[in-house]
Amino acid sequence: MTIFNGLLEAKKGALKNGAIPALAIAIDAPNKKVAENIIIGKLWEAYPDHGDNYFKPKIWEDAPGQPRPGVGEFDETFATEHSFDGEKWVVNSPADSDSGSADIAQVNDLMKLPARERFAAVLLFSHDANEVDSELLAQTREYLEMLDNSDTDSEDEVDAFNRIVLDAMVACKPIEYMHIAGLNNLVHAILASCDTQEQNPTSWTISKFIKK
Repeated sequence: MTIFNGLLEAKKGALKNGAIPALAIAIDAPNKKVAENIIIGKLWEAYPDHGDNYFKPKIWEDAPGQPRPGVGEFDETFATEHSFDGEKWVVNSPADSDSGSADIAQVNDLMKLPARERFAAVLLFSHDANEVDSELLAQTREYLEMLDNSDTDSEDEVDAFNRIVLDAMVACKPIEYMHIAGLNNLVHAILASCDTQEQNPTSWTISKFIKK
């Protein structure tokens, strides 16, 4: 058996209904999929009124020497003292002690966001200024989380198109350094180009257009 770390993050609307912003847990399981099922089961057992209020858990294998919450029980404070850096738990510095959902309130410049979040904010909201408010950022992150956890075979045309555009933009490294107004102009040019195509656009055709 292997120890897996799990992080459950509450959906934006759930926070207003009293959901805990982030829950941390460690699970002893034979594989990642089983760990996910156990975590979801424990969520419904421990928080029956909030089972639907969390995104799909982020799960990764524990490694010696890295911090982790207790095994088998949700920890409501661990995720306020630690952050998931994409690979492991890391202890927050004093300046980051209000991380997680508090990050949203502190970020007000799109250029300080990861490229994919920045591209999504421009694509979804035609945002053409560096300034960003917490509501727009929260909606952007929630949409990306939905895309990441959705079934590509059953998503609607709009989500499928947005996924293709975002993938093409992320793959083109130079545009990571474009200012927001320039990104907005690029997105509008992509949309106009796709409107004139007889066939459905692909990530390849959009990438080709971006690189012109």
